[in-house]
Amino acid sequence: MKAKELRVADSVTLEILLKVIRPAQDWLDESALKNFSAPSTHDKNAIQEIDRLWNDYSDGKFGFSQQLRLYGFVEVPPNDIDLDKERREHRLLALAFGRSTQWWIDGLEFFKYYNQLDFTAEAPAGHLPALWFWRIPRSKAFQYGGLGLLKERGGCRVDAYTLPAFMYMLKKCGIKPR
Repeated sequence: MKAKELRVADSVTLEILLKVIRPAQDWLDESALKNFSAPSTHDKNAIQEIDRLWNDYSDGKFGFSQQLRLYGFVEVPPNDIDLDKERREHRLLALAFGRSTQWWIDGLEFFKYYNQLDFTAEAPAGHLPALWFWRIPRSKAFQYGGLGLLKERGGCRVDAYTLPAFMYMLKKCGIKPR
């Protein structure tokens, strides 16, 4: 696929996820992902189909199953109680994931801006889809350490909440690491 097609596919992926997960807002956060606790067969099939399409059109390089493999095995959902040890572990997993997908900028210690992502076949494994993670409101971007100038995660610190919740949601929907 061409860069423009990958960018469009990423946008369509987020729109489908929003229709399936039905968050209260137009972006995914830990709360929306946790509230999606009992996905229907239809919902599971939709998320599995997104993963299959990304895998098929990238020769197994992109998709949720690749992201789940890179993130690591998530056995239980993130605890509702904010335990320092648990959050540190999730933060380390999220940081390792960001580095392996090349979403993270070492040295500057924050996530790339969405337009800095690689929308080519040369992108690292698991790099796409990504918009599901990037779209957040300005207020959240500012809260996560970004400048809050854009409605995205670029310039933000590690989010130890959304990534583990998303990966756990993938497992509930039958996605397996590849």
